[in-house]
Amino acid sequence: MIGYWFERYEVVNWLKRIAVGSDGLLFLSVRFVVPPTTKNELCRRCKPIFCRLFKSLLGRHWNKVYGRYFTLVGVQEFGRYGNRHAHFILGVGGGLKVVEVQSTLCGLSCKLNMDIWTSEEDKQTSPKQFGTDIMAKLVYSARVDEYITKELQINGTRMNDNFILDTDIFY
Repeated sequence: MIGYWFERYEVVNWLKRIAVGSDGLLFLSVRFVVPPTTKNELCRRCKPIFCRLFKSLLGRHWNKVYGRYFTLVGVQEFGRYGNRHAHFILGVGGGLKVVEVQSTLCGLSCKLNMDIWTSEEDKQTSPKQFGTDIMAKLVYSARVDEYITKELQINGTRMNDNFILDTDIFY
């Protein structure tokens, strides 16, 4: 049991180091009305979100330069009813402002056919238009990295297949 907490602590520290290299962090919680059944399907369904976001911010050749501006780490998670969804930490740098990224993502709501909220208050006051949604919160607290690792199952040096990296989404 002690080994598990130590290993989880190491993962949390790794996520904090990602945050240090960024000018700001955006926490994205992505949920689908019809939950994906596999991690590959989840990644495939998240791909258009990041493709449109990065293209809107960086232009049509975004895929050649996005690594200079963004760090993307996510986990798949199983909700209360076993509904597979994803949480991402998006590190923003390279002169971009995290508020600008959040605003751009919100502007893509109709193109993505997703409700995009920036806070719980926003979610409560805005009517739901689409079945799928994204909560895109600015990260002010180090507690997000602990939240994002709550379902990690670490056994020695092997972790379950919950992490989602940019290579899972784009390649």
